[in-house]
Amino acid sequence: MAGLEEAWANGCFPSCFGSQDELEMKRRSKGIDHMLAKERPYLRRMVKILLLGAGESGKSTFLKQMRIIHGQDFDRKTLEEFRDTIYGNIITGVRVLVDAREKLGLPWANSDNEKHGLFLMVFESSCIGVGEGHFQRALPAIQALWQDQSIQKAYERRSEFQLVSAANVGGTVCIPSLRIPSLFASCCLEGDVSV
Repeated sequence: MAGLEEAWANGCFPSCFGSQDELEMKRRSKGIDHMLAKERPYLRRMVKILLLGAGESGKSTFLKQMRIIHGQDFDRKTLEEFRDTIYGNIITGVRVLVDAREKLGLPWANSDNEKHGLFLMVFESSCIGVGEGHFQRALPAIQALWQDQSIQKAYERRSEFQLVSAANVGGTVCIPSLRIPSLFASCCLEGDVSV
């Protein structure tokens, strides 16, 4: 028996048992097969879904609602990320309304709001969300613009242009002090994810 092991160690039987590289590949393959066998029961219970839909049709909102329904709470960091996304969506939505007001030929009801509109159009916001301090700087302009009748009229004609995140139109965003339709809130229904 010792002679076989010695012959094997010296590579005397490459045609029968394969080279060292082939043996290493077989060992790794067996390891992978073993891992797959261990994961098989878990994978059988896992449900995978593919959500298809146009932009802003509610795909991610559906997933967030499923998480809430099944009792998986959001941690503080996730809630803060939602808040920053909501703030960014509010700014984007009001920008769209300011632009639509101009394209629809609606004059400012309050001429002072022109400066608020210009401020918001050049206001720096990232595509990943807006922090609370940054949002607070834009908040007075947002509130003033939302009170302007021309912005309200543009909002009433929102079917004529694309306005982001149509979620629960007619309610309020999860910032109770703001009376802005939650159409700008991509993930929020009061009592679900609040900021």
